[in-house]
Amino acid sequence: MEENDQNKISVRKIDDGKENNSIENTEKVLTEKPLKERAACVFLVMIIMSAIGWLVENTGKIYFSHCIDDRFHILPFIFPYGLAYLAMHVVLGDTDDIGFFGKKLFKNKTLKTKIFSNILYVAIICFFVFIGELAVGNMYEAVTGTALWDYSGRFLHVTRYVCLMSTLGFGVGAYLLMKFVLTPLYKLLLNKGNQKAILIVDCTLGALVVADCLSMILITFITKSPPHWWTIPVNWFK
Repeated sequence: MEENDQNKISVRKIDDGKENNSIENTEKVLTEKPLKERAACVFLVMIIMSAIGWLVENTGKIYFSHCIDDRFHILPFIFPYGLAYLAMHVVLGDTDDIGFFGKKLFKNKTLKTKIFSNILYVAIICFFVFIGELAVGNMYEAVTGTALWDYSGRFLHVTRYVCLMSTLGFGVGAYLLMKFVLTPLYKLLLNKGNQKAILIVDCTLGALVVADCLSMILITFITKSPPHWWTIPVNWFK
């Protein structure tokens, strides 16, 4: 019996080793792709994340204000959400194997390091959401004299620009998107995507999204208030 158990353990270790080698080989193939292709796929995922951000914010508007609006943009994209994905991709990397600017925190991958990597990933994202909202909110108020948003009436708000529930919600949401949607999508695009089509989307839709974001910033600085184009009431949610 002992010999059979030892054989099973040995087989399991071999299988785990093969699985780890397979994952490492896949990651190696991805990093060996031309920089142009990797950058194009990252930018396309940034565009998709910008659309997700617009949808998330309007979901909140439906719940709290019973309406949807432009979120200060002409197009249904909020590019700072795309920049947030870029930061997570470049700075932290994979949720299961966290690193800092490509330098992995753990030399060997085990179940414990994988769990700790995911916990640390969530904590870091929540921290930067907290700092980001605090910095952007105060900077905007200093420049324009008005508040871009106000959490004062929300549960567990720290300042008008920071709410712990919002920090946790955005942080955990960003982590889940990164783990189950954005990273797999990036790998799929890099491995299976039509690179010419991806580049065309980047150079057309991507350029419009960036231009829309820059125009919003410019209008805000000139007029001291963000542009507002449209609002649609959602009365059925009341």
